[in-house]
Amino acid sequence: MPIREYVLLNVVAHPHPEGIYRRLFELAAAGSPVKYRGDRYARISPITATKDGVFRGRLATWSEIDPNSPAVNKNSLEEKTLEESGIRLPGDIGFNSRIFYFAFREEGHGLYVELKNDEGRTITPSIARSAFHAILSAVAEGLTDEFMVHIASRNDAIGHVLGLTTIRKIEIDLHIPNPDDLSQDHQMVLDEINEMNAKRLQTSVVRAGGENTLLLTRRYRVMAELAADNGEVSVDGVKPDGSKARLSTRDFPARIKEEIAEGDSSYGVIGRIAGEGREMNLFRDDFGEDFDVLE
Repeated sequence: MPIREYVLLNVVAHPHPEGIYRRLFELAAAGSPVKYRGDRYARISPITATKDGVFRGRLATWSEIDPNSPAVNKNSLEEKTLEESGIRLPGDIGFNSRIFYFAFREEGHGLYVELKNDEGRTITPSIARSAFHAILSAVAEGLTDEFMVHIASRNDAIGHVLGLTTIRKIEIDLHIPNPDDLSQDHQMVLDEINEMNAKRLQTSVVRAGGENTLLLTRRYRVMAELAADNGEVSVDGVKPDGSKARLSTRDFPARIKEEIAEGDSSYGVIGRIAGEGREMNLFRDDFGEDFDVLE
């Protein structure tokens, strides 16, 4: 059976009144295409009705050709404008297009995106994030004060990046998360950020001379857990084999592989994955009282 792969993106809006995420997607579908990288543009289709907390749609990306830009004869290397070359491009056609399914789970605001479509065309997690951030940001003004799209990390990402034998330096880059996803421990970090009138917290911790490795306190571990899906955690240190390493939660994106059974489709599979909330970390469980440092 063929295997398809999907990535989980974390869509965050502040404030986020009920229905804001669906409204963002509706406005984006009715809006104009947006440029998200180089000559690449993107747009989403109208979304489906919400069923069991999930709605679906399609992401289209394509290249635009500037009719005023020069074209080159590949044999003579002579440059001419498209008009001089007798080329007329229709304004409603995009080139090198790719279309992918997506599904959005309203609880936890998780966006699942297909990484390989029925035609075998692919999109990377970072490009999917860039495209959706550009599309939704274009309509977010007036609906919310702060808006961001992150690539969610695997549930075991923090364990991987903090699993070095020796940790020399830890950098945490935390964008303000949604408060409705948080446990008491995580809420305390968010309250601290809000008390500073801040929207982003960046901190760096460096090992003291003579010490073997860094140890994270409870507060910094909580910050790292939040940053895994709302920013980035990077670590410099030494692997068990003695080699130096720099690891980041961005090295461990939340990618989901699923077999497509006979008679099924990627469209159906992505809806089920979103309904199950695969790889979503809602930070609802507080750390136990015995947790003080990274073990």
